[in-house]
Amino acid sequence: MAEDAYLVHLKDTVDFRRTILESSREVIHMMQEYQALMDLRKRRLDMEQAFKEELREIMLLVNKLEKTLPKHSINKLKEVLPGVIEEEKKHMAKPEKKKLSKKKEKPAKEQLREKQLSQIQRLEKALESVEGKLHKL
Repeated sequence: MAEDAYLVHLKDTVDFRRTILESSREVIHMMQEYQALMDLRKRRLDMEQAFKEELREIMLLVNKLEKTLPKHSINKLKEVLPGVIEEEKKHMAKPEKKKLSKKKEKPAKEQLREKQLSQIQRLEKALESVEGKLHKL
């Protein structure tokens, strides 16, 4: 009999249930948007890290090149090689674009994407069930 004291009667249970399901749907949509934002941030950080590594490698190669090249002043080079300096300036004005290759990061990225897909799929399933319950009402 003590259990009956805790029961509450709700008027219009269908509307009450509908509002709860709609709020659940909104929460799931927000969670999906948040997950997409987190994925975007992770990709940005990965790209920044790859850029830093490439830049570090380029700086090392430039330092090696500077050490191996002979040191001459520009005026002296102009006297010795007058046509070569002008051609170099033309080539430097139009740098060629090179494609960067992604080597060993693919397996880790694939695993991360699979994990993210599973989280997104769970959210989508929950959303579908909430929407199905809404349509039943």
